[in-house]
Amino acid sequence: MSDPQEAGHSPVPAATAPGQGTAASGPGRPRGRLPLTGNAIIQAVTEGHSAVITILAVFAALVIGGLLIVASDPVVLRAWDSFGYAPLAALSATWTSVSAAYSALFEGSIFSPATISAAFHGGSIAAIFYPLSLTAFEATPLILTGLSVAVAFRAGMFNIGAAGQWIGGALVATWLGYAVSLPIVLHAAVCVIGAFAGGAVIGWIVGEIKARTGAHEVILTIMLNYVALQIVQVSLRTDFMRPPTGSEPISKVIDFIRVPALLPLPGLRLHWGFVVALVAAVLVSYFLFRTTKGFELRSAGLAPGDVESATLGVAAPTVHTIGEAIEVKRAPRTGYMAQFSGPYAVAAGLLGGAGLGVGLADFTDELAVEPARRALMARVDVVADDRCSEVFPHQFPAVLRVRTKDSRELVAEVMANRGGPGWPLSYEELATKFRDNAGRLLDAATVTATERAVADLDHARSLDDLLEPLGQLPDRPAHG
Repeated sequence: MSDPQEAGHSPVPAATAPGQGTAASGPGRPRGRLPLTGNAIIQAVTEGHSAVITILAVFAALVIGGLLIVASDPVVLRAWDSFGYAPLAALSATWTSVSAAYSALFEGSIFSPATISAAFHGGSIAAIFYPLSLTAFEATPLILTGLSVAVAFRAGMFNIGAAGQWIGGALVATWLGYAVSLPIVLHAAVCVIGAFAGGAVIGWIVGEIKARTGAHEVILTIMLNYVALQIVQVSLRTDFMRPPTGSEPISKVIDFIRVPALLPLPGLRLHWGFVVALVAAVLVSYFLFRTTKGFELRSAGLAPGDVESATLGVAAPTVHTIGEAIEVKRAPRTGYMAQFSGPYAVAAGLLGGAGLGVGLADFTDELAVEPARRALMARVDVVADDRCSEVFPHQFPAVLRVRTKDSRELVAEVMANRGGPGWPLSYEELATKFRDNAGRLLDAATVTATERAVADLDHARSLDDLLEPLGQLPDRPAHG
């Protein structure tokens, strides 16, 4: 065990804050792809690899869809009645029905071989791409609403109300489209902002009720889906949205705002909204998995009991200080020893640290022996990380990987010191840090007065204005 007093590096809190990017692999985790063997495939399935989950989800959807097709086709059901003496006829009828349905699905959503043949005989080239363009057109709102669900899910909230929120946004945007007269560019911007506001109001209602009453968000969002739908149906039957000369439940037509087509081919419905949806998906992915706020959002839905294991990757020279011997670092006896424990810093952050993430208030003798922290520390390893070693000692970087019991992996890294040129603190963060540190020595009134004096330093008449609040500083024994 290394003595904290002999450590030549800073305590771990500065090196464990979540940051940006994808973590480098540490020791014990093989680099590159594993060979495609039977064991590798079984491991990918049992550990819930994202590609395997996607393939299995598509396969399961095809199987379940096929069963529903068979169950709803009277011809196939009659054939199965005679399965005992004509099994081939039943299987043939099943194959014919299922293959015809999936062929029609493919031709209507991807492309139809008939359109290719027709294009070589004077037919329309655009007809080849029409099914795919229609799929992209229909997928655009699904992608955007799916992103809203994904963000909530990552934060541990079950947002089943995306449909209602989409309806609320569409209702407001449609009304603004014909009720407001503005220049076209400004008008389009107002409609987009209105759509955000309409959807946000539906979501806000759920959050407000949950915060005040504790009602479950799943029930609330499902109920509000139907409420939003009923509001639209009522609106379409009144003069609020229905054209003055019409009686059908159809809204007034907005002809002057149209999303430009993506390809200059007649008949295609693909427009730039699909590109916007793809860009939004990339930005949301970057936010969730490559930024500090994204890590904090994902961690907000993470309970300590959900953590299966955590690996803290740091520069090789610092492993000796904060990770060896690991059994000792997982069980610091005092708050001071905890300052030199990587497992403790990770546990403090996951349990909700003080100050700017993990502060001095987290390193007390009482918290060092707290059972919940000890249990979480027992699941944390500290390893050397190559990328962290490359920038050390100019920076004190860290990479954190958290593996959950449902096979999710949360990854965050910080490659620049917080508060340094690469990651400067905002004024409010600086003020928070000052209050946390000064509050350990000064009373609250003196801390506030000093903070105000520093903020008004440009208008100070002399240094006396700054030092005056410190006149109440009590005498404290010097620390050796």
